[in-house]
Amino acid sequence: MRSNARYTQTLNQCKSVLKEKYGVTKLGFCAWWTHQKNPTADVLIIVELEQPLGWKFYAMKEWLEYKCKCNIDLITTSGIKPMVKEEVLSLTKFL
Repeated sequence: MRSNARYTQTLNQCKSVLKEKYGVTKLGFCAWWTHQKNPTADVLIIVELEQPLGWKFYAMKEWLEYKCKCNIDLITTSGIKPMVKEEVLSLTKFL
């Protein structure tokens, strides 16, 4: 079972690097799997950025996957589809 505490701790440890290297101003993860015993989807990490990153966005994704020790889906808050944005943000734990 996935642990919100583990992701909270890992992402809190990454915050300063994400801010300095990638310009992340807000960081969170969607905790929809909290009550599922066998989640199959990737972890959804949501960020807000000072400016667009271009290809560095993919480098940030790979670095976060290494740190979290799992596959992740990385998205900006502006990249969430309007149809599901309210629901996703309500389930997101921002750090």
